[in-house]
Amino acid sequence: MLERIKQIFSIEGIVFILGIDRTQLEQAVKAAHGDGIDTDGYLRRFVHFNVNLPEPTVEKYCKFLFERFKLQEVFSKRRTGPEESESLMRAFVSLAKTYHFSLRVIEQCFTKINLVLRTTPTSERIFPFLLALLVAIKTEKPASYDLLLDSLSAAQVNTLTGALKQELDLNDRLYKWAVANSKRILSAAISKTPNSRTSHSMR
Repeated sequence: MLERIKQIFSIEGIVFILGIDRTQLEQAVKAAHGDGIDTDGYLRRFVHFNVNLPEPTVEKYCKFLFERFKLQEVFSKRRTGPEESESLMRAFVSLAKTYHFSLRVIEQCFTKINLVLRTTPTSERIFPFLLALLVAIKTEKPASYDLLLDSLSAAQVNTLTGALKQELDLNDRLYKWAVANSKRILSAAISKTPNSRTSHSMR
């Protein structure tokens, strides 16, 4: 592919820029030409100047996705929109850092969040941290999320919230509050519908 790019753009006065993950590109070169190839020397045939871009922060990327999905328009239609949007962003950024989500995974999570927000009537209350937590669990721990789709026992609720306590920094009051309320809400649901199967819009 690099050789083809060079042939196409090998014209005086034209400079082409490649946005690459160098480590992955070196692995691809070895896969194509063998492990014994000098990857650095090979790439120097095509790349004459290197620039290392700074790692994007989770906060900035989440803010970019928030604007890209135009979520502010969604929250502006809700009575407590400003507070909810701030809580959602703070919660998801913290969870994304905790679980070390890649940029691709963060984008997938925002796609789910966007879908949930746009299909929830503005008259219905949303719980921003719980929404962020459910999306994170569905992405990072699908088996645990699947438990939420079934009729949970009290023991399963304790197991699930216990695992969250181990993974999340409970010195953060937001995490501590969320775990406690998650347990309270799940326990209340069990007491009301002990034998019913629950459904969820993100399934």
